[in-house]
Amino acid sequence: MGHTDKTEKQPENQLWEQLGKVHAGMLGIEGSHAHLQPMGHMKDKDGAPRLWFFTSRAGDLFRELGAGSHAHFCVVGKDQDYHACLMGDLHENRDPLRLDEYWNDVAGAWFNGKNDPDLALLEFDLLDAAYGLRRATRCASHGRSKPRKIPTRSPTWAPVRMSTSRRPRDRPRARKSTSHTSYCGFTVANKVGVRIFSVSI
Repeated sequence: MGHTDKTEKQPENQLWEQLGKVHAGMLGIEGSHAHLQPMGHMKDKDGAPRLWFFTSRAGDLFRELGAGSHAHFCVVGKDQDYHACLMGDLHENRDPLRLDEYWNDVAGAWFNGKNDPDLALLEFDLLDAAYGLRRATRCASHGRSKPRKIPTRSPTWAPVRMSTSRRPRDRPRARKSTSHTSYCGFTVANKVGVRIFSVSI
């Protein structure tokens, strides 16, 4: 489960931890009419705010990419209680040294080696992200032997600014709001100031 204290104090560190626990997410190009594609991601080995993907040149994603595009990558944590949407610039990297560095057995199962003409390595330079943490608590058992865990009605979304000198594209900011709701004997307080998502309960 996502740790709420780390969410508030070290959101970027938690984001990378969650990315390391899952193997894939949904990648899509902003403004494209194509559906988001399930993609296996690789964290940058130099520790930069960057992800890497192998993809097919014949697929919709690569055809929509062009010389480079703004993109979103959405992931759900291993325990299904952490959600994040990462935003950044996506483009093809043709450096054979980079391809060799990130080549792995999973890519080998999909492509006919590193020289497969259908193979493309995509570089995703992250600008910022928004995460959602689904908090849960325990309510009275009402006759059951063990208390049951009841999640909140919706995750709380908040922005994460990546540690990079690059600035994200200007976007309209959602107004900050505070909402409280009682649900199964406990109170949930959401303080939302989100650039990408707005949440109401």
